[in-house]
Amino acid sequence: MAARLCGVWRDVKLCQRFPDEFYWRPSSTGAPWKMLYLRLPRWPYYTIKVDLLSDEADIGIPDGFYRKRFVYVNKLPVAPLYLVLFHKLLGWHKCVRSAKSSDNEKARDIDQYDVIDICELNRQYGPFPLSKSHVGRSYLERFRDLADEFCAELGTNYVVKRFKKMGLDV
Repeated sequence: MAARLCGVWRDVKLCQRFPDEFYWRPSSTGAPWKMLYLRLPRWPYYTIKVDLLSDEADIGIPDGFYRKRFVYVNKLPVAPLYLVLFHKLLGWHKCVRSAKSSDNEKARDIDQYDVIDICELNRQYGPFPLSKSHVGRSYLERFRDLADEFCAELGTNYVVKRFKKMGLDV
């Protein structure tokens, strides 16, 4: 039982340690969804946007992901750190593959550092529970593909080590 709850407990611990670091707001006036943000603890004025409320198939919550993995802090659903990382990798992937130079710059100047920061948070708070029974097969395969592409693109040993520590063979 303790092993099964390990990942959820780590996320609860992270949320309890930094309860004011998660916040949400409407993405635009009159929008039917809200954006979830996470302030990074090491950089108090730096935030990561986590868009988990989208219905778009390619950036929404993966079908294989078990929604019971969300943790509620002050009635706000907070995604596990590995789902946040998955979405940041998806955003990075879309920007890197875009024909727009502004998207390429965003991938290079913002998204890649967000991914590295989330990997660092994982290093501090324990391994990701990356098993098929925990997150679903298709989700896990897509996660591995994105992480592999990210590591190949950056080519730094530091990033490769972080993903390997999570159990991803990159």
